[in-house]
Amino acid sequence: MISLEDFFTTNRAPNDGEQKTLRHLVTEYDEKLRTITNKISDLEAQLQILNDEKRAVLEAAAPFKRALLPFRQLPEDVVREIFIACLPTGRNPTMSNREAPVLLTQISSATRRIALRTPALWAAIHITFSLPSGHEDFTTFTMPARAKGVKEWLLRRSGSLPLHISVYHPGTPDLNDGIGQELIDILLSCCSRWRHVSFSYLPLSLLRISTLTHTDVPVLNSLSICSNHRDRYIIPWNSSPILTAPNLRRLAVSGMSKASDYLANWSNLTHIGFPQTFHSPPHDFVADMASILRQTTCLISCCLSIPQHTRISNPDEISLPFLKVLVVIDSTHSNIVWGILPSIHAPALEAIQYNKDGRIEVAPVNLIALLKRSSSLQELWAGSFEGPHLLNDCLRHCPSLTRLRVSSLSHSYYGEQAFIDNNSLIEAFTLDDDTQRLCPQLEYFHCSKYFALSLGTLQKFITRKNGRNQPLGRWDTLVLKVMYHPADEQLHYIDELASKDVTEKMKLSLLFEQCTPYNSLDRGTRQLRTPEDVWWQCQSKSTLDI
Repeated sequence: MISLEDFFTTNRAPNDGEQKTLRHLVTEYDEKLRTITNKISDLEAQLQILNDEKRAVLEAAAPFKRALLPFRQLPEDVVREIFIACLPTGRNPTMSNREAPVLLTQISSATRRIALRTPALWAAIHITFSLPSGHEDFTTFTMPARAKGVKEWLLRRSGSLPLHISVYHPGTPDLNDGIGQELIDILLSCCSRWRHVSFSYLPLSLLRISTLTHTDVPVLNSLSICSNHRDRYIIPWNSSPILTAPNLRRLAVSGMSKASDYLANWSNLTHIGFPQTFHSPPHDFVADMASILRQTTCLISCCLSIPQHTRISNPDEISLPFLKVLVVIDSTHSNIVWGILPSIHAPALEAIQYNKDGRIEVAPVNLIALLKRSSSLQELWAGSFEGPHLLNDCLRHCPSLTRLRVSSLSHSYYGEQAFIDNNSLIEAFTLDDDTQRLCPQLEYFHCSKYFALSLGTLQKFITRKNGRNQPLGRWDTLVLKVMYHPADEQLHYIDELASKDVTEKMKLSLLFEQCTPYNSLDRGTRQLRTPEDVWWQCQSKSTLDI
């Protein structure tokens, strides 16, 4: 008789006796399976009961656990300080429910109570009249609600604290002017508490603000006005009595017609800014600005926009003994030393941000003339240089520089000469000769865009500036995007640079990308292969913030 196991490996049909035996065995297995299934069902039912009990216990215990949370044990004054630290930095908070302070009112009733009773959370606001698509509902529902929220925010929640307010209007004529007037009424009702205010592109119908006198704004410290090109002649900001506020120390005017037309107490100002000028006629700019700067004897920071069509002139020396920060937006195209920058004498100048309209293709002689007279300069933030030799010309006059940031150091192409020139610049930072070494005090270097560099030069530079050589000052931070040659014999340095032995004393952020050589048909076209994803974390704690 064939064994039953043979049926598992053959296709032979069982006879009647074998079928009976097989059915009996199958019945036994089915009974066992039903028994197991019933046990599983019973256990699942018990598990469901236990899970329900567990859920009930957790829900019952939750209030007690919440009462014991460390956050609840914090004194309310500490919670207030934590909430204040949640406010956005660098700008005023909006009315969005995705950021503080509004977000803090939606966490719980306790946080809402504390937030609403913390005036410092509501002492700053950004108000916008921005117009989304389908603005009919916007003007009908959103703007009235926004006006109501601003009133609650400024007149009730902020207490008696000084206010920081910024207002933006797109200048769209079909916005509901009644809503705008309502918002202006709210702002005017608390003008005695204005500390820092900014107005951008307000239409003439909303500029009752310009009629405020110095007695209306006794604590006003900072005022920023941005006018558009169309309204610069009809908006009466230049003659506004608000410019003579007794405590006004910071004034920024964009879209101005002529700086000297503004009736400000220039001698009281410590910070001035003219980031965008519509000067008429433009050739008066140098004399006009020189006149203003000579009056601001207490100036600490300054932002100047030099228009393109400006008459070449050389004003007498402008002495700014307390100036520490200078931002320049240069639209001129000249290699002749002239204008405002060479005339400035600022012995205390610590930081310069130089923005050129386009790439710096020739030596920035006016900037260099200023650098020669600024021996204590510590920070330089510049734009895109067509070649590293142009930056070198500037840095030769910065012996005290500690922080350097540039947008680009590259040629417009990545040929062999680009590698030679860039290698020479990087090597100049580590020369043994003290008289030839570039910026011996430099600690922070950041280049935003890729530039060609040999890996051997980079490795040598990092090793020497990492404190291995005692005569050389150690760098704190290096942020580079390196375009390396595919035939570079030192490709292994990419991995070596990740070694703790190399980077333990310097914060590095390096991104590598391989440069494809040009051929005769594609010369002038940048061709890139897949980048090497080699990153080391770097977070500089002190960036140039002007």
